[in-house]
Amino acid sequence: MKLILGSEQLGGIDWGRYSMKECQKAFLKAIDLGINKIDTANIYGLGTAERSIRKILGKKIYKVKIITKIGLSQFKIKDSKRAKIKIDLNKTALEKNIKSSLKNLNVDYLNTCLIHWPDENIDYQETLDLLKDFRKKGYIKYFGFSNYEKIIDKKDVNKVHHLQLKFNLISNDNFNFINKFSKRVEISTYGVLAHGFLTGKYNLNHKFDHTDRRHRLIEFKKDFLKKNRNKLNFLKKCANDLDLPLSSLCLAMTSNLIKNSNIIVGFKNTDQIIKNIDSLKTQLPKEIISQYKKLFL
Repeated sequence: MKLILGSEQLGGIDWGRYSMKECQKAFLKAIDLGINKIDTANIYGLGTAERSIRKILGKKIYKVKIITKIGLSQFKIKDSKRAKIKIDLNKTALEKNIKSSLKNLNVDYLNTCLIHWPDENIDYQETLDLLKDFRKKGYIKYFGFSNYEKIIDKKDVNKVHHLQLKFNLISNDNFNFINKFSKRVEISTYGVLAHGFLTGKYNLNHKFDHTDRRHRLIEFKKDFLKKNRNKLNFLKKCANDLDLPLSSLCLAMTSNLIKNSNIIVGFKNTDQIIKNIDSLKTQLPKEIISQYKKLFL
């Protein structure tokens, strides 16, 4: 199954108000339904997400493949409830990140370890050498980069095992990169529903609580809608014509467009898990796919 479980919501912050108990229940249901890959990061909830995964799965943790992202370090700010986060790719920091993830997940090694974000001041070749060294030490099995598609030299794609990047039917700039390299390296995509923008549940008048990061995201600003109104209207019309929820149409179309890539999905309850799985089974008319490509790619 090409779906990967996103786990940021298990960190307990920035996802608004939801039931963590229901979320954990859905997580187990997803595993039972055949999803065997999980995407996480040691920065999600400052380690809380990873520890939650360990607690939820127990011994089942050895039956899944976990993609862990590292490279962000936290710093306390006086008189602030939020930690300051910055990219930190020096060897000491990265090794500390890995050991923290190993402890949080209670595993002997990380199946797949990705550098979360690039540092423009550090040549990624240096970071690549560090990842190779961590592999020799037995910390990680596979490695790669997240959000490096704009800077990685095409000849170096074969030197990593996994690349992660953003893609959805609105923000589709990475389409050519994904289809060019997805047969050479494992690729996973995040943000496929644009943080909920492509679910059809929200409009510009919706007010997100300050515990929900969407109150500050570009996808819910007027300029974003204005810029992408044609794409959104096209997708809504397709969904209406096929009598499908907008989210189901978008997941099905995304799966069709990037056939060889994995799709990371977030969720808060079991219904969303089941709906996401069913969406990938949806057969769309070829002419709709062709029309989207002609208009927007």
